[in-house]
Amino acid sequence: MHLRTSSSVSSAAWSRPSRRKNACARWSARRYYELARGIFEALRKTGHMRRVNPRVAVLSLFGMMNWIYKWHNPKVDPQADRLAETMSAIFLDGVTNGLVTPRPRPVALDRHAVQEATRAVG
Repeated sequence: MHLRTSSSVSSAAWSRPSRRKNACARWSARRYYELARGIFEALRKTGHMRRVNPRVAVLSLFGMMNWIYKWHNPKVDPQADRLAETMSAIFLDGVTNGLVTPRPRPVALDRHAVQEATRAVG
């Protein structure tokens, strides 16, 4: 899988397609932000996250994800599954309270599963 062709979480909102597409992209980016911020706020309230500003945590995560297409080189960098695992560990181990919990390897989710998870969170 070549990640340079993937789009970022919110970069579509900054491109200049039609106004309708732009508004839809902004709504989508806002929705991702709200969902992620809700998750981080819940983690903070339950004591599973350091005293980190949830807004900063969300925007840091999105920043990590949004730049992959710029630097990822499939000849030297891990492929998507290992890259996701590595970046998850870097990010989560940086915001959790040091609670080491084994995380399963990421699995591909189909669109229906993602929609169900989104409904469950928000």
